Amino acid sequence: MNDSIIRNIVNNEHIMDKYTQMKRKHGNDMIILFRVGEYFETYFEDSRIVSVIFGLDRILLEKHFYYVIYATRIPEKELEYFRNTLYFRGYGTIISDRIRGNGVHKMHLK
Repeated sequence: MNDSIIRNIVNNEHIMDKYTQMKRKHGNDMIILFRVGEYFETYFEDSRIVSVIFGLDRILLEKHFYYVIYATRIPEKELEYFRNTLYFRGYGTIISDRIRGNGVHKMHLK
């Protein structure tokens, strides 16, 4: 996906903005996992990678003329298994976990 399309997406979406910033900073070998309720979600290319490795379904989040956004969900209770498997497949992980109350994000790299 080209940068101009990503810029259009992230103008209205906080998570997509964080995703784009972290990908630019850490590169494509890092899978970014965002806490969403009792799950962790991956987006864009990360979603495809996680879906292929684990055989998980991708969920259609948004469909527009120029882009489609999919998410792949990982249950919170299985997070360590998924992180370890991704590590052995050559991917690092970043966890974006919102700290309740103040909107600050805490990042965990592995």
